[in-house]
Amino acid sequence: MQVEIITDRERWNRFVESQATGNITQTWEWAELGSHLGTQALRLGAVEDGELRGALLVIIEKAPVVGQPYLYAPRGPVCDDPGSPALAALLDHTRTLARTHG
Repeated sequence: MQVEIITDRERWNRFVESQATGNITQTWEWAELGSHLGTQALRLGAVEDGELRGALLVIIEKAPVVGQPYLYAPRGPVCDDPGSPALAALLDHTRTLARTHG
């Protein structure tokens, strides 16, 4: 299982919409709502054999007053099987990403 940044809007939205755990707050367009406010969005996909097995929209913002960055995933990962290696791969990758952003 490999975690990649997904750059294909249709592929992303198709996967999010196909999962029971998918939510409008994990769509491509949701991430774009905050882009004018200076937020950064990463669309992480757990990929196996070329197929998306899990997805996680990560929003990177700066906390007011203290100015420290923080990451959050609106409505959490999109992965219907909580025992899936995709979920573990996404969470491990996000932990590493959080450390790099302080």
